[in-house]
Amino acid sequence: MIKREVLKHLYIDKKLSDREIGKKLGKSRQTIWKWRQKYNITRKVNVSKEDFEHLYYDLELSQAEIAERLNIAVSTVCRKMKKLNIKARKPNKKRTTKEFKNEIYNLVGKEYQVLSEYKNNKTSIKMKHITCGYEWEANPISFLRGTRCPKCSGKAKKNTDIFKKEVFELVEDEYEVLGEYHGTQVPIKMIHNECDTIFTPQSSNFLQGARCPNCANNQKKSTEEFKEEVYELVGSEYEVLGKYENNKTKIKLLHNECCNTYFVTPSSFLSGKRCPVCMKKEQTDLKTKSTDEFIKEVYDLVENEYKIIGEYIKSKVPIKIKHMECGNVFEMRPNNFLLGQRCPKCYVSRGEARVKEILEQLNLDYEREFMFDDCKNIQLLPFDFAIFIENEIRMLIEYDGRQHFESIEFFGGDEYLNYVRRNDEIKTNYCMENNLFLLRIPHWKYNEIEGLIIKTLENL
Repeated sequence: MIKREVLKHLYIDKKLSDREIGKKLGKSRQTIWKWRQKYNITRKVNVSKEDFEHLYYDLELSQAEIAERLNIAVSTVCRKMKKLNIKARKPNKKRTTKEFKNEIYNLVGKEYQVLSEYKNNKTSIKMKHITCGYEWEANPISFLRGTRCPKCSGKAKKNTDIFKKEVFELVEDEYEVLGEYHGTQVPIKMIHNECDTIFTPQSSNFLQGARCPNCANNQKKSTEEFKEEVYELVGSEYEVLGKYENNKTKIKLLHNECCNTYFVTPSSFLSGKRCPVCMKKEQTDLKTKSTDEFIKEVYDLVENEYKIIGEYIKSKVPIKIKHMECGNVFEMRPNNFLLGQRCPKCYVSRGEARVKEILEQLNLDYEREFMFDDCKNIQLLPFDFAIFIENEIRMLIEYDGRQHFESIEFFGGDEYLNYVRRNDEIKTNYCMENNLFLLRIPHWKYNEIEGLIIKTLENL
């Protein structure tokens, strides 16, 4: 437990961030954030109206300059000035429309056009963004201070008609909007005209690539994508020779270790089925294999990184194994271990690794495996990534691998698939109920991860 007085002193008096406090107290950042929310500890701006008026009127500082001087956010300055009823500065003399147009031209050239007459800084003026053709009523002083086209910045107020137009531009008549648009995070009823499935995705998720859940499992992958999956599983041990048609149509593979070519369904290979010649030989060898012999095979592969705890029975009967580096004890089929599968706790998917790489390239503040005390299915459910901006959660990211969409023997088959889907549903509903933005990235969008993250951040 963290005492309120200690947390308040560090956050308010010392002005330390959650991360800095966590390091000082030996706690995680999310733990500090949760306790701060529980105690309702936030930084307040203790600046009088007279002080604000002096900074704004006498010194003629902008809100950004005031924020920098007081070490607070610009949005906080804006809210505080509105609360104190501090009016916008009056210009020394009234601008003419011609003068205002000249100021706009000096700022942005011919990118924007003034369409109506200038009256004063408070009265909205009609503007047009030549690049995209969007027209809107802008506040003159806001435009001069940097506010631009709301459509291009993602701030234009969207309605059902605009959302329908966006959907049509993406997928034409393949999908149809049935419900009314009420916001980016509010589910909206849609129909997939190709299979007549009605579903309710978050509007933002649909625009970022989420599609019909009924067809998601049947989405056709390319031969190159299948080759990538094979390489991710077994490296260069196997080579894809045929053309990928679908998950159930057999494809020709080459086992480089024994030079055997054979046909296998992609789903079977991805679920662990390997070269029939070698598997038959292995099964023959394993009939007489002892626990000591299996221990030696494991040692030859990974030396002391893994320790066999259980008794070897046969290749397909799970055996208890301990990962010495993390201390995790798990059960796995001996043949799966020999084929390259390892500690499930330490397994980080290629997709999660890519998300982490992008977040670091963008210099974003994030936490892995972020948990909320009230988001659980018996146990707490971690989110893959939590993105922080100004010390507050702005977005959560979940990378959904193949095990979120199809039954995979290694992870536990149908039982595990149902378990994962239930957890995903709990997380999605939790975010909707608590007004948290959740970006779900399905595994077939691996090559689009960077674009999805950047586009989502721009629209927040």
